[in-house]
Amino acid sequence: MEARLRCTLFPGQFSSELAAVVRSAGGREVSLFAQRTDLEYQDQPSADRPVAGWIKVEVLQCDRNLCLVRLPQTTLENGPYVTVTADQLDSAPTRQWAGAGR
Repeated sequence: MEARLRCTLFPGQFSSELAAVVRSAGGREVSLFAQRTDLEYQDQPSADRPVAGWIKVEVLQCDRNLCLVRLPQTTLENGPYVTVTADQLDSAPTRQWAGAGR
């Protein structure tokens, strides 16, 4: 099932991407470079002002309050999979995936 996962966004290395930081269920932060088309956000992030946003994920399995998701790209620390708490997910996007905020 496709869903959105809360994240914090920073400028990326290229204009077509942003750096995204997500928090695992255990509280560990993992980061990845994501294409703008996989992200939803209101304001453009800057080096000194990250912004809150959503990243498109695939929910593979949920058990109680924990969900295993596949991120659209591999994280720098942990590969493409991360376990998150269910309250970090929004499975009913209100917008189409179009890199809102571009």
